[in-house]
Amino acid sequence: MAFENNVADFTIAATADLRTHQHKLISIATGTLAGAGVPGFVLQNEPNTAQAASLRAIGISKVVSGAAFSLGDKLMSNATGKAITATGTNNVVGIAMEAASGADVVVTMLCVQQGIA
Repeated sequence: MAFENNVADFTIAATADLRTHQHKLISIATGTLAGAGVPGFVLQNEPNTAQAASLRAIGISKVVSGAAFSLGDKLMSNATGKAITATGTNNVVGIAMEAASGADVVVTMLCVQQGIA
């Protein structure tokens, strides 16, 4: 299968040490891990406090799972910035491009603009 990955990344200042949180979801409102159902963008680098955090808004990215989910599931952030199956009216941050067998699995996600999926 062939595809192109045009991405939209941007940076904000990290307000906490994010060096161990690459591929987790980050809130632009707080500059740290997104909370449950909070809009989040995937952290692409490993910044320390006050350094530039590179966030993926649109495109394909790796993401850390917070629980098992299936290929094609709409995803949201859990309380620790990990991707889980979206519920209710929570903000959808992406679509699973592969299944996660449980928590702390790095999988591929199609990032979507907040509220579109």
